[in-house]
Amino acid sequence: MAGRSLLVLCGCIGICVAVPSTDPLCGMKIRITEGGLNYANTVLIDNLRTKSQGSTVADMSHTEKHLQFQLTKNYVRELSIPNSHVTLLKGNGIKWSARDVNISVSSDYSYRYEKKIGFIPIKISDHGGLDVSMSGGSFDVWMKMGMDDTNRPSIATSSCNCNIATVSVKFSGGSIGTIIYNLLHGLIGSYLKDVLKKNLCDTIKGVVNHDLEKSLQRVRIDHKIGDKFQLDYGLLKAPEIHTESIESFLKGNVNWKNTTEPMPFDPSPFPNTNSTDKMVYVWVSGYMFNSLSYQAERHGILKRTLTNGDFDDAFLNTSCKFGSVCIGKFLPQLTHSFPNEVVEVDLMSRKAPNIALIQGKLHLTMNGTMTMHVKRTSASERQYLFTMDTDMTSVIDISYAKGYLHSKLKKMNFNVCISNSTLHPIYERALNFIMQNIVKDYIKPKLDGLGKTGLPLIKTGKNPTKLIVMARHQDECCTFRDHNLIIIMIWCLTRTSGSMFPIMLVAVLLGFMTGTTNGFVQQIPLPDELQECYKYQTKNIDITQKPSQEVNIFCITKYLYQTAHLRPQRQVTNQTISYVGELMRRVISKHEKKGHRSKRQGFPGPRIMGVRREIRTLSRQEWDTLMYRLNQLQQPILTPGQPPFVPYYAITDMHMSPAIIQAAHNGPNFLGWHRFYLLLLEEALGMPIPYWDSRLDYRMPQPTDSVVWTPEFFGEGFGNVASGPFAGWPSIPSPDRVPLVRNIGNDGSLISDNAVNELMSAFSHFDITEPAPPQQMTFETIHNAVHIWIDGQMSGISSSPQDPIFFMHHAFIDYLWSMFRNLQRNSGVNPENDYPRKGDRMHAPMSQMIPFSMMNIQGYRNEIESPYAPSPTCPECGGSNYLQCVPPGYCASISGFAPGFSSTPGQRGSRPVPIRQRFETGLRDPRTRGDTMATVPLRGRRSVKETNKTTTPFSNDASQMNKPYQNTFIIDGDSDLKKWVFVPVRIIFERPPEAKFESFIIKDGHLVNNTDMFSPSKYDSFKIERKQKVPATYPKCHISGSGASKVFIQTDGIDYSGRYKDYAVVDERLPISSSMAYVGVKTPVNGAAKFYMTAYDSCGRVCRPKCLVNGRYEDCSGAFLISTAYPKMYGSTYEEAVQGVWTIGNQLLAESHSAEVPIAFICKISKQWPWRI
Repeated sequence: MAGRSLLVLCGCIGICVAVPSTDPLCGMKIRITEGGLNYANTVLIDNLRTKSQGSTVADMSHTEKHLQFQLTKNYVRELSIPNSHVTLLKGNGIKWSARDVNISVSSDYSYRYEKKIGFIPIKISDHGGLDVSMSGGSFDVWMKMGMDDTNRPSIATSSCNCNIATVSVKFSGGSIGTIIYNLLHGLIGSYLKDVLKKNLCDTIKGVVNHDLEKSLQRVRIDHKIGDKFQLDYGLLKAPEIHTESIESFLKGNVNWKNTTEPMPFDPSPFPNTNSTDKMVYVWVSGYMFNSLSYQAERHGILKRTLTNGDFDDAFLNTSCKFGSVCIGKFLPQLTHSFPNEVVEVDLMSRKAPNIALIQGKLHLTMNGTMTMHVKRTSASERQYLFTMDTDMTSVIDISYAKGYLHSKLKKMNFNVCISNSTLHPIYERALNFIMQNIVKDYIKPKLDGLGKTGLPLIKTGKNPTKLIVMARHQDECCTFRDHNLIIIMIWCLTRTSGSMFPIMLVAVLLGFMTGTTNGFVQQIPLPDELQECYKYQTKNIDITQKPSQEVNIFCITKYLYQTAHLRPQRQVTNQTISYVGELMRRVISKHEKKGHRSKRQGFPGPRIMGVRREIRTLSRQEWDTLMYRLNQLQQPILTPGQPPFVPYYAITDMHMSPAIIQAAHNGPNFLGWHRFYLLLLEEALGMPIPYWDSRLDYRMPQPTDSVVWTPEFFGEGFGNVASGPFAGWPSIPSPDRVPLVRNIGNDGSLISDNAVNELMSAFSHFDITEPAPPQQMTFETIHNAVHIWIDGQMSGISSSPQDPIFFMHHAFIDYLWSMFRNLQRNSGVNPENDYPRKGDRMHAPMSQMIPFSMMNIQGYRNEIESPYAPSPTCPECGGSNYLQCVPPGYCASISGFAPGFSSTPGQRGSRPVPIRQRFETGLRDPRTRGDTMATVPLRGRRSVKETNKTTTPFSNDASQMNKPYQNTFIIDGDSDLKKWVFVPVRIIFERPPEAKFESFIIKDGHLVNNTDMFSPSKYDSFKIERKQKVPATYPKCHISGSGASKVFIQTDGIDYSGRYKDYAVVDERLPISSSMAYVGVKTPVNGAAKFYMTAYDSCGRVCRPKCLVNGRYEDCSGAFLISTAYPKMYGSTYEEAVQGVWTIGNQLLAESHSAEVPIAFICKISKQWPWRI
């Protein structure tokens, strides 16, 4: 790890000497000071500390005598290097030193101990968790720099020393005996200490001498300017290392094509200054620009013949049309001698233009001739008129935008005189008018046009050098963003009239250390966990058998569970731990007493709190009492000197920590953990939690119309909850607890009868818990779908309990689990003995049920099972006024009023919500808003079918297309919108094969109603590959009548907690259509961030990601790193992201700026799975 860091640090030095620089006979000179290197080192160490947290370490194994052990799943918990320093050794090189290096690593261990005592073999094995802390580390690395025979910089280590002071080992889990513990403790500590000492210097040397040196050998030392010129910026000599700075000298001259020849002039000498108060200095003279103008003049580039096509209003006509202005108006002798003819102007330079840099502007001096001829229509040859000698001086502003240097003509002065003429007389006023028009209509537009197009900056290898013009005199310095290196330089001096002037600050980005960098977005490998999941889920099926989006969302969810420890979470307070601990103690005490009374029968005993019932069967008094007690728990308790304590949020916070996310989800402990969680809230309330049977709403034609989304029950389903019992929650808002938000029916699904029937057809818990095969339905699958269907806080794994619906939804999951357990009992199986042995070790039956002081298997005990009143059935439907019987004999909810989204900022539907990791599911209701789908893709056996009577496919496009998606704008628990930036994404969409539209042609006066005029098969000139193998879609995938449909784009943080989702509208009528979206990711201002981006159409087909690499879109993984590297290809606001793609300055472009769209998704009907696995 230290070696990798050194690669970045040495890159700062290597790149500084690879960028154009001068000696007294050259164009440029660079000085990087020791202060600059140490600032770079400080930023590097801070970035290294942040990025190393959660990084993985290779598995290790070791055998010594009778003991063998293995360390697997190693990841870094913490790294600190508080003391590090770069020292320049005059004439010798560079020394990088670090002291007090501390590193903490967590691992899974397993061991096997075998030994014979006499004739008795002893074999002991075990496994568990391991925390290793190494402290007091140090290293010193000496490096030397030089120049190779290709004029490139070179670097190599000359020496390296390292040491590790102490290693401590702490075991968790397992059942290690004292003797084995002592053996393992000493052996692992000694082994790791030796390994680290041995490998640290070897790693550093390998990175510097091989990786960095190889990278420097690929550095470009020339750059083509157009197809005729080449800039040479190779080193002239090896960098000079002084006690306070490194100085480099580069050529900085322009050659003609591939030739090399000396210039007839020398660069201006730079002043002899020893300044080192800045971090980096760059001196530049006009030598580079003047060598360019010299080559252009020498090879005849500065010649041009102007015709009427170069001017407005036929300016070179000898005779003027009525109301127009032409050259004949000011030279009437032309009109008299050559009526109705056209003049041509030959431009040619007399000597090479001279360019000087003065106070941030280009000063251009040109000397040339203008020769005029008349091109007569009756003659093949031109007739000479006169010649003018012209001297022009111009001032040009320089600016930078989006990877290009731009220029604009500020002012131009000229002097003209006639050197030869066949026309007499020619007055000075006429000459000035001619020159003004040539400048106005030709020279200025041409210069400004070229300046507006801009000059792309120098490329190093495959990666463009990026330049930013910054405010003068700022004291900037080196900054690091992962492998991208930013060096802030002062382009400070140029020679004019014997004086030196400060010019500008220039930021040069060289991303040579990675091969596919383009601006701020850099492709990174797909995380191993995602890669393995995609492989497993698609191993034995092809794309025609299962919608690819079902695989995609399942794998993303699993990845978020597995890697929860890599993403920041808010810490649980000691007050919360004490409160919940006391609740748990009371729950266990009561149920232990209850267990003694019911032990003989092995079935649940009398319920302590009472019977749980469906919410719509409660009396109004019972419901109001429950709501009153929930609101009382939500009121803060104020203690002097302490922050407000809210009992309800103390309970919800227990669902937040990474360890609980992993231990309570994606495994068999999901059911038992949440059963205890319900008991905690019941203990705090002092009454049973009713269950919300969402099947009753699923059976409605439109579940979003249910009465539960009214003030009678849950309050609003769309936007902020402003009415009902939860209005005004929370009573004390904070960045992590903002008003409740819901976006019901946008995605996911409520629970269907078919899903429940499939669960109840299983025999054991092994069949209905995660992890499970792709075609298998589980309790967790249907549970996740409801979280997503409600959205808002409910869609976030850690924030979902903040909405009280969470507990009523989980009470229903617990009710279904009780139904399943009763079926087991009827089959002679005792459920408490049927704990599955599968999944992560945190879900093992004898592992601790974090954070409670019990084992996971105790969550399956019969005595903690709660009694339930059966779900309402026809004809009475529980006697509820809120339920009714519907065909074919089910109870369903009645309709109520569900307010819609507000378009006013700050009103319902617009407030950020603290969402971190989110639930995912393969289940989707056909009636979800916001897309054109009409299906429920079950993650179950394909024989299970939803009845047509439970779905209502939309035919009204407005019902699908006019609903926006409300994002929650939360990253790492903070609802600050400034922590988001927006990335432009292009969608290329191929017409789906099932699309058919009622847009008919008329032939011979008759409507041909069996045709689709948009179908590509109707046109011979438009060839579309006929797909023999079509990917699976969600059943009854709906195609809208208008052709408008949505492609959804989603980002999930890899090293941050946050999700953003948006959609692009595409036209399914067209063979190929294109659209844009602007998708949120974490801002890289405080450090580079990693995210995973996916896209899928409304029928469940995942699109293929493409990355912009050197101007072309290439296949990539979909995992990215965003940094502050330039050009800035994201917007700090949504508006800025749009403007960056569609405008240059104040001008609206006719088409999007492709160089500003770093990511594209190709939604093409393919025979292959969309992932690179």
